[in-house]
Amino acid sequence: MTGPFWLWESLYAGGLGLIIGLEREQARPAGPDEEGYLHRKGARTFTLIALYGYASALAGERHPSLPVVALLVLGLVLSALHVARRKMPGPVEDVTTEVAALGTAVLGLLVRVHLHAAVTLGLLAAAVLLAKPWSRTLVPKLRRQELSGTLQLLVALLIVVPLVPNRTLELWGPLRGVLNPRTVVVFVLLTASIGYVGYFMVRLLGPRRGLPLTGLVGGLTSSTAVTLAMGERAREAPSVAASAAVAALLACAVMMVRVVVVTAVIFPPLGLALVPPAGAMAIGYVGASVLLGRGAGAQDEPGVRLSLNNPFELGPALRFGALYVGVILGARLLSHSLGAGGLYLAAAAAGLADVDSLTLAAARLCKDGAETIPVGTTAIWIAVVTNSLVKGGLALSTGGQPYGLRVLAGHGGALLLGGLVLVWVWLRS
Repeated sequence: MTGPFWLWESLYAGGLGLIIGLEREQARPAGPDEEGYLHRKGARTFTLIALYGYASALAGERHPSLPVVALLVLGLVLSALHVARRKMPGPVEDVTTEVAALGTAVLGLLVRVHLHAAVTLGLLAAAVLLAKPWSRTLVPKLRRQELSGTLQLLVALLIVVPLVPNRTLELWGPLRGVLNPRTVVVFVLLTASIGYVGYFMVRLLGPRRGLPLTGLVGGLTSSTAVTLAMGERAREAPSVAASAAVAALLACAVMMVRVVVVTAVIFPPLGLALVPPAGAMAIGYVGASVLLGRGAGAQDEPGVRLSLNNPFELGPALRFGALYVGVILGARLLSHSLGAGGLYLAAAAAGLADVDSLTLAAARLCKDGAETIPVGTTAIWIAVVTNSLVKGGLALSTGGQPYGLRVLAGHGGALLLGGLVLVWVWLRS
């Protein structure tokens, strides 16, 4: 051992013990003595336990078995104290403090082995302990299907996605290089994840507030996925059609902001040119959402209930995945069969699936000088129009008329407002 590293490490270990000890001291009631330290282990005790673990790690560099023995001894002492306390009169306490004490010793030991990991785990442990009031309030309200749905989503995201090949498929002729299995799976899970977020938003805030917030969050990734997820909710409970439509339109408003930001990052002049029409459309979507939101007031009445069965519904997401693949392949075949390599035709075809891919392509072409800014602006506008019409059709097919007609009306108003602004910009230029 060279230098004062052991001194700094011991300070880190003691600091972690102090943080956890302060939390434990505040979480447990005082003992019967005057100072209140007779039956509760607090800041000083946990600091010493952390230093005990660090000292055992230092000694273990010469005697490798010593840290294991030290932890076993501490575990036996803590077990004996817990058993003795359970025999005392008064309410029976859980073993959280004893487990935290043993974990603090392990953290002290880990400081010597991997300082950053020890600090990270120590802060996480303190956060978990501080979350006791929240967990005691929330956990009893959780349903079994919610825990099951959460586990399914985590398995899909952390296990299934990495196993899916991340390469384009060698299909026939013009379809070669179009489909990437990883991209399709990610889109499917994105749709399911938005439905998952919407489920808990509705449970916590009610349909009128929960669904619109889901739309705002989901619009950062895919307004099409939000439209489909909200359509499933509206079909399940027609009484929430207005709130679901608000969520879908707010997601589209966020999409317009996202288009401008992405374009500006790649080619700022094109992003600046898109601000007037995209801003007008975003305002149109927000205005339509406000008008529809006024009609959603009755949805929080006691007699209205939204059936929430499973937060992770894979069936609708799989249907969206199949539709997404069909649209991608159809768009490529359409572009190839008509033989037009122009940006406008590509924009119309790409807009059948999403706007982001065409936005990136147009921005890159304008940056490289292959296309002018007016052409790039028009191409992105065509993609937005096509994509909006597709989302209107999806809204009708997935959510029924009460939901679909509201979404179509919102798209129509936003497109009209954005189109007028775009024509005004053209006339001025």
